[in-house]
Amino acid sequence: MSNVEQRLGQKVSPSLVYPFLRLLEGEGLVISNERNIGQKTRKVYSLTASGRTLCNKLFRQFTTIVSSAIEPSMEVCAHCGCHVYKDAYSEEIKGRKVVFCCKYCAAAYTKDR
Repeated sequence: MSNVEQRLGQKVSPSLVYPFLRLLEGEGLVISNERNIGQKTRKVYSLTASGRTLCNKLFRQFTTIVSSAIEPSMEVCAHCGCHVYKDAYSEEIKGRKVVFCCKYCAAAYTKDR
């Protein structure tokens, strides 16, 4: 629970987490093992190979969705070619707005010209 709360940055109800873990265990996506942690024996959950495969598939799908939503609004640095999502640095060069990732790339670009 503390790991989940730490990752989410907020309190999580055990009445939500543990039934969900039991469901995942029933589907063969996680396994539980009892481990001695300090003075107490605790159940520790780990992904199975099937669980890892499902997570990888979901992360790839999520990445594709996020990329397709964000990519149209990204700028490309004229010097190094990196993609900038927000707050790109720009300068007017020869009457044209040129986008950079940072002022250092802008300086290198103008020096190279």
